Amino acid sequence: MNTNWPNNPSIGDEYTNAQGIKWKWNGKGWVTVNAFEISEINAPTFSIFSDTTIVSGHLLPGDDAQYDLGTSSLQWRSLHVSGNTIYIGGLTISTDGNSILMNSINLGTVEEPFILSSGTSSLLINGTSSASGTSGTDGTSGSSGTSGSNGTSGSSGTSGSSGFSTVYSATSSTTIVVPTVDYVLTFNTQTNLSYTSGQQVLMYSELPNLYFDEDYIESYGHIIGDVDSYNPITGSMSIVVNYSESVGSTFSFWYINLTGESGLTGTNGSSGTSGSSGTSGSSGTSGTSGSSGTSGTSGSSGTSGTEGSSGTSGTSGSSGTSGTEGSSGTSGTSGSSGTSPTGDWSLSGELTVSGTSSLNGLTVLQEVTEVINTTPGATSSTVVYDFSTGSIWYHGTASNDFTANFINLSTENLRVINTTIILSQGPTAYVPTIVQIDGVTQSVKWSGGASASGSPDNVDIIGFTFIRTESSWSQVLGNINTFS
Repeated sequence: MNTNWPNNPSIGDEYTNAQGIKWKWNGKGWVTVNAFEISEINAPTFSIFSDTTIVSGHLLPGDDAQYDLGTSSLQWRSLHVSGNTIYIGGLTISTDGNSILMNSINLGTVEEPFILSSGTSSLLINGTSSASGTSGTDGTSGSSGTSGSNGTSGSSGTSGSSGFSTVYSATSSTTIVVPTVDYVLTFNTQTNLSYTSGQQVLMYSELPNLYFDEDYIESYGHIIGDVDSYNPITGSMSIVVNYSESVGSTFSFWYINLTGESGLTGTNGSSGTSGSSGTSGSSGTSGTSGSSGTSGTSGSSGTSGTEGSSGTSGTSGSSGTSGTEGSSGTSGTSGSSGTSPTGDWSLSGELTVSGTSSLNGLTVLQEVTEVINTTPGATSSTVVYDFSTGSIWYHGTASNDFTANFINLSTENLRVINTTIILSQGPTAYVPTIVQIDGVTQSVKWSGGASASGSPDNVDIIGFTFIRTESSWSQVLGNINTFS
């Protein structure tokens, strides 16, 4: 017979079930008033909020042969009963202090006998017996060491305090559609609770057994979030959702608490005294040590030389009169130039080179940065790019197509020079349509065979390669790449 527990009870509400047992709601569960003492009962299952539940009297089901103690997935760990009788379907199991007593036991059938076997021998119960195999000869037993005496048991430690706290147990009658992650959810709950920003809470649409993440039933609403704010005067709370189930489902009543924390650990019981150790077997004899090699003789120390005696100091002469100032001497000849360093050469700090730097052989650079020149924008018909200031230019704006005139390039023969123009385009894109070197128009061969065209509201990077052979600019190559 199921008990119809009242919905949404208030603290102090009482309820009498069909069996005449009176219950009272304490804010966490239903507590018996006149039948027997038990910590808390939450309909329709038990919820234990303390380490020990004490029952003073008989614990009886509400109906005969209708309810179970535990399930296949939620089993009790141990069952402790007094030594006399356990009743199973009218039959008894008891003990005389040394043995388990039962009137009869039936193991197996003739078709499927219960078999006990050891080696080549076997015993069949409720089946036909097979022939026993021959027993092997017993091995010789080793001599047993003497057993140490048993130590005494230590006293039990005290139980830790419960992890459940009423200052976080709450409910909400706010109708909530289960949201997705990162949603800021606001609802009303009880006042004068102890929630603070950053704490993690669990919300269930049905009352859970315990407030743990794993205590979730798929058909229920389930929300986990971090407290964003709580007003203890109005009871208004906001959380940032970081996990939710049954998204989109609507529920009008919620149970709320912190994620379940473990109670304080109980103190350890004192350790029992250790039993005395059994006698140890005698140790085997050690092998003889190898003889050590003879040490080499030390060389004799050399004799120290004798210290020479110090000479006597001479007397100081009297100061002479100052002579007339002599004429300035002729300048000396300049010294010869030093030789260039050879081999490896290491430099710490910065190296600044003015002019041209020539490096022969393999050059290894760990990090390279290049100077970029910024100009107000390609706003005139001709834009001058001076290589004495660098080889990379950036235009933040461009208002028309223009002529790009590059000046002060090195004219040394058999050289390749690269340059880059970066254009941040507006709604109308503009590009250099004519390329000059020192005012002389050059013929440009574009990558892909087509002249450059810009891309509106994107960034275009235009590169030119100048090839110097036979004392003239023999090739000018161009390419454009768009970045959006």
